[in-house]
Amino acid sequence: MSNLPTVVKVLKYLVDLSTPSTQSNISRAVGEGQTHVHRALTELVARRLIDRRGEDHYHYRATSEADELCRKLFALYDKVSTRPQKELLVRGLLSQPGPHYLWHMNKLLEVLEREGFTREDAVPFLDQETKKGYIKRVRMIFVARIPFTASPFIPYYYMSDFRNIDPNEYEQLKKQCRNSSLLMNEENYLMGAYPPELSQPATQYVGKEKRQMRDMLWEEAYQQWQGLTYSW
Repeated sequence: MSNLPTVVKVLKYLVDLSTPSTQSNISRAVGEGQTHVHRALTELVARRLIDRRGEDHYHYRATSEADELCRKLFALYDKVSTRPQKELLVRGLLSQPGPHYLWHMNKLLEVLEREGFTREDAVPFLDQETKKGYIKRVRMIFVARIPFTASPFIPYYYMSDFRNIDPNEYEQLKKQCRNSSLLMNEENYLMGAYPPELSQPATQYVGKEKRQMRDMLWEEAYQQWQGLTYSW
């Protein structure tokens, strides 16, 4: 709530409150000075979103129109206020100092969804970061005789064991797999390529605010590449 404009803070406080409140109580509750709160209250009264009772009591004017406006307004500011957290989380996870891993696209989206970010928000953000050159997308091809689940993580040092193939080789590989009854899985992985001015504050954020989650993910990756297990 600290990042919200004063007028939104005041409105949200009064919407959540069932009884009228004084300007001084509102000021303390929202953590803003009396001058800013007075301006916010004056604006909200003028917009007929709150009523003033007596000399110094204010309450939310509950109507269907006001309820709908508040719902949309609060949803918008919730979305705006969580964007910096999303940016720091994505950048921090993709920029962790050793061991470095490529992330399977679905694994990263799964983690972000657990942290409260919708796929509808996360995918466009990842696309934007890719266009800026901050994220590199790597399409991996795995060939196997039996069905398998691709690893959520791939250590950077394994990249030397892979090689690029051109379109002709790709088509030949597909044909060979069909003729040999082999499975050919194509998986999307992400790797961070952030400059220090973006990666450092992001890794600090993850280390401070998301340390437990980060450590659990790194333990999961470690266990996978020790040949013990991996699962989604």
